[in-house]
Amino acid sequence: MEYEKYQKNSNARLRERETSKKGMAGYTEREKEKKEHAVSKEVMRLESGEGIISFGVNRKKEVTFAVSSNKQGELQEDRKEVHMDTAKHHKLKGGHFYTNTHNEQKSALVYKEKAEKQPTLLLKRVKQALKEKKNEPADRVMPFFPQTQIGKEEKKWREKEQYLEKNLEKTRERLQEVMRKLQLEDGQMWIFLAEEEKEKDGEDEDKPVK
Repeated sequence: MEYEKYQKNSNARLRERETSKKGMAGYTEREKEKKEHAVSKEVMRLESGEGIISFGVNRKKEVTFAVSSNKQGELQEDRKEVHMDTAKHHKLKGGHFYTNTHNEQKSALVYKEKAEKQPTLLLKRVKQALKEKKNEPADRVMPFFPQTQIGKEEKKWREKEQYLEKNLEKTRERLQEVMRKLQLEDGQMWIFLAEEEKEKDGEDEDKPVK
């Protein structure tokens, strides 16, 4: 997309939206994640008429960054989310990325990283990966990334990229807050299980020996 067209198209501009309590946009977790209670909780959502950028964290201290497009037409469902149980893993220079398998270039995109990494570093690695592997939904939702821009155009897009960086910086506090809640929940679960085991041991002691 050319910069001037983007400027005139208010529908293409990203805006922060309320996060979902049901899970991350653009991401269908593995069955294993459900069983281990390690489903990612969404901490930020940026949305435009072209699609959604979602940012989440789980109990394993992993950050998940998902880009999905709502464009009508070919591979509509694959554009909307990555199904992690059947997704293809791409080990690129920027890190670990996932897409659906049918048409990787048109699929939604997921990136996973450790939570201690800074949000700006995550963004840098996504950019590195997109230079290595073209992705149409990411190109539509984040056209300001310079993988398709050169010279003067790239400088103009930089302002839009900084907007995304600014929003991702806001996730730092949110990530820490969610991590604290998850750790607290884990602590409470451990206490509950320990008490349950203690009660079970007490019941066994009361049973007559045969």
